Amino acid sequence: MLGPFYVGEHLVLAHGADLAQGLADPLAISAPGKQPLITHVFVAGDPYLGSDAVFGVKPSLVAELAREGDHARLEYHFVLTSP
Repeated sequence: MLGPFYVGEHLVLAHGADLAQGLADPLAISAPGKQPLITHVFVAGDPYLGSDAVFGVKPSLVAELAREGDHARLEYHFVLTSP
């Protein structure tokens, strides 16, 4: 039996997706004279990439983490367009 989810969660479950989302780093990027960008980058290898609750995972938004001692680094290049 489903719990007290909102309607969107029922639709996600009806399509066979999981309510979990992949590990993502949300970003807001801006530069003078350019269109601002709000997006996220997913971490490669996350077990939820194939069942993202909001269907937001695209191959172009997946990047590898580079381990550096006790830290990790994610490198990704963004292109901002002019308005």
